Amino acid sequence: MEFTGNQQQPVWRALFHPTRRQIIRLLQEKSRTTGELSNFFDVTRYAVMKHLQVLEQADLIHVRREGRLRWNVLNPERLQEVPADYLERWRSGADDQDEVDDLMKIEAGVASLAYEVVLPVSAEDVYQAFVHHIDRWWPDRSLDGSKLIFEPFVGGRFYEAMEDGATGVLLGFVTCLRPTKEIRLWGPMDAEEEAAVNTIRIQLEEADGRTHLYLSHHTAGEVDDALVPLSTAWQERLDHHLRKFLTE
Repeated sequence: MEFTGNQQQPVWRALFHPTRRQIIRLLQEKSRTTGELSNFFDVTRYAVMKHLQVLEQADLIHVRREGRLRWNVLNPERLQEVPADYLERWRSGADDQDEVDDLMKIEAGVASLAYEVVLPVSAEDVYQAFVHHIDRWWPDRSLDGSKLIFEPFVGGRFYEAMEDGATGVLLGFVTCLRPTKEIRLWGPMDAEEEAAVNTIRIQLEEADGRTHLYLSHHTAGEVDDALVPLSTAWQERLDHHLRKFLTE
């Protein structure tokens, strides 16, 4: 399933998390206060409020205040923009836990993501795409018009920079380089929470003219929302943008 247009990206991100999907299901029954919704989940009220904030930013819900009560109201028109086949996958909620278990583990302030992709090129090509050509295929930018720079040595920076040389965003530091074998990064990366710190390990194994890329991504800190979009982000980066760059 693929969304088109920047406007739809918040919907995809909002609905990726099973807790938010459950909130949507509850609001399909009727509008509910934040306190009432909190009773359905074994997490803090603050955590539920953060999920509601994401849904509100995606325009999937509206908030109506009555005195001290905060009523959360579903926006059915926005929900109609989600393809029907995707809605059917999570309507019952039966596969929510399996989906989370497959990609992400979140426990005690540490979240872990594991992903694997097979690319029809050599490990040398994949390695070079990361350390020398990442600006040509990496899709994410915090700054419009920025250039991505990967300094190919241990201690080097992975960062965005503007032409003025004075504006930029540090994504991480290179902590390990083993040509055609391994790349490791440490730093804030693209976590939404300032308190989150990320460790990324990319391992390459070549066999029969193809390369198996194994990704592990660990986040420590405010992980509840920090990793919500990461599994889909890495799928898009590796299975779509990197693959396209390497095969065209």
